[in-house]
Amino acid sequence: MSKPELEGKWGNPFNLKNVAVHASLLHTGKVLYWGRRADPRADPDISNGNLDEHDTSAYLWDPAQPTPESKADPQPQPPDVALKGTNLFCSGHAFLPDGTLLIAGGHDGGDGKGAKAITTYHPDDNQFHLRLTTKLGRWYPSVLTLPDGRALIVSGSNSDFDVLEVTDPLWQLSLGKDGKIKTVIPLYPRLHLTPEGNVIATGPQDQSWILTIKDTSDKGGKDLLMNVPDAHRKDAAAATVVGKWSDPNTRRPNSYRDYCPSVMYAPGKIMYIGGGSDGGDTKDEVVKNPQRDAQPTKEVEFLDLNKPLPATWTIEAKTNMKRPRRMHNATILPDGSVLVTGGTSGATFNNLKTPEKTPELFSPITRTWTDMAPEDDGRMYHSIALLLPSGQVLSAGGGEYQTRGAVSPDGDPPKVMAANCLRTARIYDPPYLWKAGGVKAARPVILSTPEPRELKYGQEFEIKIGYNDGSNTIPKLPTVATPPPTNDGKADSVIRGVSWMRLGSVTHTRNMSQSIVFLKFTQNQATVKITAPATNIIAPPGYYLLFVLDDKGVPSEGRIMRISQEGKPVSSTTATSNKPKARLAAAEAPRTVQLTLSEHSERIVAEQDRPPVVVGITPLCPYGLGPCWAGAFDALRRIRDVEMVAPTPSQEDSVAFVYTKERDLLPDIDVWRRELRETINASYQMRAIEVTVEGTVGGVKESNKLKLVLSGGRELGLGEFTQKSQVRWDVTTGADKPVTADEAAAYGRLVQALKGSSAGDGAKVKVTGTLQKLGAGGFSLDVRAFEVL
Repeated sequence: MSKPELEGKWGNPFNLKNVAVHASLLHTGKVLYWGRRADPRADPDISNGNLDEHDTSAYLWDPAQPTPESKADPQPQPPDVALKGTNLFCSGHAFLPDGTLLIAGGHDGGDGKGAKAITTYHPDDNQFHLRLTTKLGRWYPSVLTLPDGRALIVSGSNSDFDVLEVTDPLWQLSLGKDGKIKTVIPLYPRLHLTPEGNVIATGPQDQSWILTIKDTSDKGGKDLLMNVPDAHRKDAAAATVVGKWSDPNTRRPNSYRDYCPSVMYAPGKIMYIGGGSDGGDTKDEVVKNPQRDAQPTKEVEFLDLNKPLPATWTIEAKTNMKRPRRMHNATILPDGSVLVTGGTSGATFNNLKTPEKTPELFSPITRTWTDMAPEDDGRMYHSIALLLPSGQVLSAGGGEYQTRGAVSPDGDPPKVMAANCLRTARIYDPPYLWKAGGVKAARPVILSTPEPRELKYGQEFEIKIGYNDGSNTIPKLPTVATPPPTNDGKADSVIRGVSWMRLGSVTHTRNMSQSIVFLKFTQNQATVKITAPATNIIAPPGYYLLFVLDDKGVPSEGRIMRISQEGKPVSSTTATSNKPKARLAAAEAPRTVQLTLSEHSERIVAEQDRPPVVVGITPLCPYGLGPCWAGAFDALRRIRDVEMVAPTPSQEDSVAFVYTKERDLLPDIDVWRRELRETINASYQMRAIEVTVEGTVGGVKESNKLKLVLSGGRELGLGEFTQKSQVRWDVTTGADKPVTADEAAAYGRLVQALKGSSAGDGAKVKVTGTLQKLGAGGFSLDVRAFEVL
């Protein structure tokens, strides 16, 4: 028998208009959502490439409507024709101070190819507006509202699979003193505001980064331009805002973890929840199935930024979830607890055979997890969870991915993948909404708030409360022994806490807006005097949900209120005015002076006087090494033999280019695989290594078994290049590329060239091929190309 007072309760399922991959709670109380395509039922065969639609099919859902089926707005396409041809799937989004939703990038005809758009949605007129057409697109960017209300846009892949840093306004690549790139920003980086008002990126990589942001008009701001190349310094100085990435020497112990939430569950306190991939890394596993045994973790990592940097991430056995997950969502609730829903516990990218239907609830007081009532649907990749004003949680979506080939990366045929394209949604009641015996809990009610609901920072304001029994009076309630530390009231207060929660905006396990602050308050019967957040660092300007909680932890329904520096109503920036568009467009030109990652990579490669070592890398992410590059770049940099990694890989061949510290080094692939895994677990697999070496040939007269004597006398056997030698990978077919006739015949041509040469044994040659490990210290080379010197 279910006990909703202990495990919560799920409502009946209802259908949305499409798969809700993106969802945002608006200040109107409605939920804006959109998916990848208009209606998955129209063409359920997702193996034919029909997922790549070019328009946005967005809908409104009203939780206040009595019948779930009536909650979707019947108009699929927003009326602004300027948005036609833009699909906002795989974008990033967050709220601006006036309640406008800013949306960065989107989907431009294929996975990894970002839309060249900055778009806004205005709840007051229910319209999307294209604000900027950017030079480069963004796919999987993150957006974070800064303390001054401006939106920070970070990362995103473009049509060239070039992962972007922030380019508007001007931001520097994270360069070291030697001019080398220190990191590549990952897709959908996990961003939070620090107690100082800076930005911290907590993942997916283990290395945390701090972005210090200043206005160049402020004293001391111009020193942030120090790493901008001289040729760009004049243009850079014209930018009003600049930022600089720095290394706070803070690493998560769990290494690379992707497709998981990072949540600031209290001001300055972050929890990084599960995700990533563990698993085998033997050669057979890599060759036969590069995504084998890649199971996520159940561990949760904690960071307290209220302590001086370098702060330390911690893991405790009791604070870990009960089951491993990736593709899950985490939602902060009004009482400060964190609800984790959905995900998969299985190996590979998005294992449909191992859905985690049982949510878990984290208590920040006991620091433990408790199982909640299971949801019937298995919500994994492309699902969402969103806090509603009622204190309930909307759970929806899942599916709508992988168009290449007849099966998914996890081996699922089209029918299985189509069955996971979930238009269904459910509403979850957390345990605080129930009491024993399956009876709904009595709830406090906010009867009145200041009108208009506009506050200034630090402002004191009063609300009137009652109870939902219709009497509008406060009954005597049992006292609590230990009120939470955020409560300024006495232990016998009827109201135990007041929470201030930013409206959520969620996609791809990332809620880019949610936050919670417990406010100071005093209570005199039905009057509660509350102090608004003191600073814009813990609560950037914009709209929030105000909840009061009684002494049993039962929250009221939330009232939507707004906070700003002025505490005055603001008018929405609607499309009726062209000024915002013109202003943004004018600001774009001088702020794209920074080299792109590809241009920087080309410059680095051109400066080298030696060929690179070519490393075959397969990401667990199904979209290829180009967009899913950041973790591999970071891990390759940390291999002890590696001096430098070219900042961009080959998406076409799924290979990376590295330069070793020792010029004629023959990399030990077993050692490199082990060191790669120490950084990124099993999120990437190393297939093979190709090197280019010079030496003196031997064995020409005796037989066709050639050997190459390198400088220092080390010998390297030479052999034919076969299909098993192939380093290059086809992301479309998920297999090694076919060996060409020219590659297969290269070794034979080398033998004939040397036999016909007067030099014969002792000839100097340059050979390119796949390095094979023969044993302890022994190597051979499968020849793909050569040059007789």
